[in-house]
Amino acid sequence: MSSQPGEVVLSPAPLNEMAPTRRRDLSRMPIRALVVDDHVDVASTTCELLQMLGCKTAAAFGGITGARLAELFRPDIVFLDLGMPDLDGEAALTRIREAGRVDALFVCMTGRDDPALRERSIQAGFDHFLTKPVEPEVFERLVNQVRDSRRATHAPAHFINNSRPARQESR
Repeated sequence: MSSQPGEVVLSPAPLNEMAPTRRRDLSRMPIRALVVDDHVDVASTTCELLQMLGCKTAAAFGGITGARLAELFRPDIVFLDLGMPDLDGEAALTRIREAGRVDALFVCMTGRDDPALRERSIQAGFDHFLTKPVEPEVFERLVNQVRDSRRATHAPAHFINNSRPARQESR
């Protein structure tokens, strides 16, 4: 990945996503993960790990660019660094939510494990709070949470028997 501040990096789409389909089955589409961190090495490593988990990824190296990219990329999960110089993660989250175009799981990532900061982040609207460095298993659990949510949302409808029960005659 490039190291230019504010630059956006997208991973290539998996081949199965580019195949034409009549109806998009979201439960089979790759999870779209956006990583916003001003530390290029952290963003790059996180994207590589998420790609190994089958995600299509995008990275932005600043909060302003990340908020704009979220509207274009339409991620399923967003990892936001809390301490970015141009626009911190909390302010970026507010911009993304106010735009109203992204329905995603929002994950705060920070190097500070402070209970007050954790509480403030959750109150601000983050779904999860992670302290760096983050173990790969944690990313896997979060990606699986999004997959499970998709399956539940896009599960096929079950047959419903809406016929009336037969009336029993009384004697």
